[in-house]
Amino acid sequence: MELKNIVHQTKVLAQRRRNRAILRLRLWSGVKEAATMWKGVFVLLLCAAFIFLWNARDTLVPFHSDIPLLITVWSYIIDAFIPLLFLLLLVGLLILLGTPFLAKAVESSLLQIGLANRYGYAPALISCKRIKNTQVSVMVFYSLGVGTETWETHRAEIQDALNVHFVEPIKYGGRNGRNRNIIVIAAAPGAETHRKDVLYDEF
Repeated sequence: MELKNIVHQTKVLAQRRRNRAILRLRLWSGVKEAATMWKGVFVLLLCAAFIFLWNARDTLVPFHSDIPLLITVWSYIIDAFIPLLFLLLLVGLLILLGTPFLAKAVESSLLQIGLANRYGYAPALISCKRIKNTQVSVMVFYSLGVGTETWETHRAEIQDALNVHFVEPIKYGGRNGRNRNIIVIAAAPGAETHRKDVLYDEF
């Protein structure tokens, strides 16, 4: 029983570590996405809403009181609540912008073919960017516990599961391609019909 508890606690800790890493990576991806023209509009709208609420905070007192201390305490609460709410919404928005639309479906597909670490977690899709003027997409995965060797072993199954074909070798990501927990693949839709060199800037 004690051994089972240890195994369970280890798995829970691994899941928490994985979730924190994924959120951090998607948050950073969201920051970069917010720099684009149309996605940055959502951040600007949120900032505008914050400025409006902040300027109107004196009108947000829902009651009238003859006790100055009560009014003062309520004002302090509002002054603290509005920035906190703004930060929470901003972080949530950035994570949403940094989460690929098909992230859950891709993770499920990889899990179905057995591409998972020792705790049963499949690599998580962090970003997926189409290379301009090509059909090639660069897909970045958080892949702790699933190294390039395992990806290569499941290469054909991965391509079938995602309905893509790789146009470059699987490689590590991060700064200078040295982060072994980040896997980067460059792929085009469907099965490969003919070999064609595709030039693009590295992620």
